[in-house]
Amino acid sequence: MKQSPSFLRSICMLAIMALGFALIVATGDSDSSNPTTPPGPQPALPPDVSIINPQTASLFQETDTITFVAQATDSIDGPLSGVALKWYSSREDYLGFGSSLTNVEFRKTGTHTITLIAENRQGVKNTASIDIAINPYNNTPPTASIVQPADGESFQLGSLIVFHGEGNDTEDGPLSGAQLVWTSSKDKQIGTGPSFTSTSLSSGTHTITLVAKDSQDIPSRPAYVTIHINNTPPVAEIQSPADGSTFSVQHSILFRGRALDAEEGYLQSDQLQWYSTIDGNLGTGQTFHKNNLSPGIHTISLVATDKDGATDMDEIQLTITP
Repeated sequence: MKQSPSFLRSICMLAIMALGFALIVATGDSDSSNPTTPPGPQPALPPDVSIINPQTASLFQETDTITFVAQATDSIDGPLSGVALKWYSSREDYLGFGSSLTNVEFRKTGTHTITLIAENRQGVKNTASIDIAINPYNNTPPTASIVQPADGESFQLGSLIVFHGEGNDTEDGPLSGAQLVWTSSKDKQIGTGPSFTSTSLSSGTHTITLVAKDSQDIPSRPAYVTIHINNTPPVAEIQSPADGSTFSVQHSILFRGRALDAEEGYLQSDQLQWYSTIDGNLGTGQTFHKNNLSPGIHTISLVATDKDGATDMDEIQLTITP
């Protein structure tokens, strides 16, 4: 029986559709506009490394032999040892490898920065460093002392602070200039020489250290004092509602206030906390509305706190009627 052209075309279309369906099933999702990219390998983290012995600022004589001990751990490789740990000196370059070095002798006197480089199997490195001093034979290390400021003294933030100290050496006599280095536990190096002034120390408690170095680059034992830089507190101000205002319970009350801080400018957000003696915590920030306060006489407080924890408070009274 002879088939019509239209019937044959229908059969061909069905065959093509069936083939297309088979290809989709065989190859998976045919939508190539959103190809799925398999996640790549995550970057390896650097190992944790620390030098356990000797302590930084240790002083040794020229004839001493020194033992170096370190600890290094990697999140994938575990404890590192052998050639994964390499030791260097700023004065004598490569010292050796491994988690410990024994009987190390230095040919050059003076201050050495000892650097340990730890490298994991992925090639990611991390370092730890200490400073040690090798004292020449018959050299007497210098001494350092802090005359001013006094230990425990307090200052206002931004005030002028005078630093005065002394460094003396048996061979060199009085030390000066870059031979005297002052550092802060919070602000790092703050000055050099016997005397200088500063107004820029950050707020908080500082351990001030003075170290003297002689002409052989040998440091003294550090001299220390502790001082306190007091933060200037902010000034809080309630602008709305007015002190003595009266509102009904249903009234939507505008609370607006601000606090100006000498270091930060106007405080924002959760640095401004509002309280009621009847309803407790009311809200935060410079502006908000509040209704349904409990009937009675409220003392409203705005407490401002800067980033260093210094606070100020402004208060008003308002009456809420039923």
